[in-house]
Amino acid sequence: MSGIINTALEFIFQYAVEIGCGVGLLLVLVILYKVFSRAPHPLTDPRNTISSNDVTAEYTRGPDDVRRRYQSIVDDLNEDNRHLKERIAHLTNLNSILAPLIKELNANVDRDRMGPIVLRVLERVFTPKQALFFVSDHTQEFLTLVTGYGLQDVHEGYQQPFGEGFAGVVAKKRVVMAKDDMRYESNLTRQRMQDTEPSEFKTEVAAPIVHLGRTLGVLCIGGVGKLSEDDQALFGMIGDMTALALTNYIQYRKIQELANSDPMTRIYNKGYFIKHAISELKLARSGQWDMAVLMIDLDNFKHYNDTNGHLAGDKLLQQIAGI
Repeated sequence: MSGIINTALEFIFQYAVEIGCGVGLLLVLVILYKVFSRAPHPLTDPRNTISSNDVTAEYTRGPDDVRRRYQSIVDDLNEDNRHLKERIAHLTNLNSILAPLIKELNANVDRDRMGPIVLRVLERVFTPKQALFFVSDHTQEFLTLVTGYGLQDVHEGYQQPFGEGFAGVVAKKRVVMAKDDMRYESNLTRQRMQDTEPSEFKTEVAAPIVHLGRTLGVLCIGGVGKLSEDDQALFGMIGDMTALALTNYIQYRKIQELANSDPMTRIYNKGYFIKHAISELKLARSGQWDMAVLMIDLDNFKHYNDTNGHLAGDKLLQQIAGI
């Protein structure tokens, strides 16, 4: 009997490490089985879910401060979502307003028809009580009021020098400005603006019409209150669109002048004369009034040209055309 016991003890001592590892591995497997076979808490448990409007957040069980933190996040997300929806609706509305007006604006190369279109854009976007459309002269020294509404005593054709009045200041600085921005200017500039601004002008915001560094005009609106930064940027964009339309008009006029006039003397050429002579003749016949054509010949011009040279002859023609 003792021999059997001794043999068993020797076996146990010999394989003790292997037996210990096997038992340990068995215990680990049992623990893992217990963990993974347990039914998890459902994430959609109403007690673990925060829902508000379009946003739903789920969280694991925790103290009240965790719930409050998640609720704050959900509220912020919904507020951002609301602002985005309002912004999208606003942009969609602007697109429906601006798209056809931009098309109409660029289709009209007549400045007289351009003014009312620009005012209609301003009226539909900002609903101002007063709107003014100024165009500058080629020397960029004066602004001329082309069209506007909300005025009584000041009429179309009124001129405002650059640097005077609010429109003149904006024309010189070439940036969108609100009346509040004038507080950053010097006392001398503010005083000069006040002294040269017609009392009938109620401009609160003005946008320059600029193309390739040249001020082509100024847009002014009043009775709109304080505009946001986005609205001021939109106002500046309308000024840029007007600048493109004005540039197209100027280029069109230049092309017309080149086609209808002599490049040296700047007087109308034969093609322009024939076109308008036929038109005037039809009007004279329909109205039964007389029409006369005066022709002037320069005696000995060829001799003058050959004797003094072509440059002198060109100068003579320019002088006579000026007369």
